[in-house]
Amino acid sequence: DSNPRSESVIPAYCTACVGGADCIYIGHHIDRVFEFGVGYFVWFVNSNDEGARGLGRLLADAFPGRFILMTSNVRLGASGTWNRFIDFFFYRTVNPIPWFLNVNGDFFARENAMQDYLAFA
Repeated sequence: DSNPRSESVIPAYCTACVGGADCIYIGHHIDRVFEFGVGYFVWFVNSNDEGARGLGRLLADAFPGRFILMTSNVRLGASGTWNRFIDFFFYRTVNPIPWFLNVNGDFFARENAMQDYLAFA
């Protein structure tokens, strides 16, 4: 269990399923963040992919309060999803987090990459 305000974790890790290949790589992202630890894992499903939405609901149920599923019925594209992350974490939450890591859905981080991101922050 990682406290999003701790200096030893990434407060939030955000990625999106905009359509196509990036929707199937959620497992890779989960493996990377759980090897290191994050406060919140946010997955924005910005497509009508019912398989991705269903998987997101299962993960949200499995990790309540830690895995956040965001959806949109309107195609926002990559930049639109990033704007939603910014809006959610900096303006809509009661306690805004200091920063978050946003990666493309088809991004493949090497092992131990999270430590490098945290060192850079």
